[in-house]
Amino acid sequence: MMGSIKCYWCGSSHTNVMMIHTLSGDRFICDSCLIRIKSAELNKDSCTVANMEIGVTYRVTVPSHHGEFRCGDHIRLLPDGTLECDEAAGWIPSENVSDATIGMKIRKEVKVK
Repeated sequence: MMGSIKCYWCGSSHTNVMMIHTLSGDRFICDSCLIRIKSAELNKDSCTVANMEIGVTYRVTVPSHHGEFRCGDHIRLLPDGTLECDEAAGWIPSENVSDATIGMKIRKEVKVK
């Protein structure tokens, strides 16, 4: 019977680990940490409203906590700080943007020609 092995990322001991090869040597990683690492790789292009460029279209990848924005919504930041949403055919005034976008993640929309 195999004993538990310490996960390189979280430091906890687990019986179900995977060895990965890195530049600094072989490392053991538990399933939970491996899933978090893969998820981070998939979301590496995600950003928040604070990183938006004015006039550029973004797609919501993680909805806002209060439900104002859903996955797939197309949004744009206007010069006055207002956030407009195509699917809702509406906007959020600049003074409410920070509250309305809590928890939300976005990705720059790429148009295929």
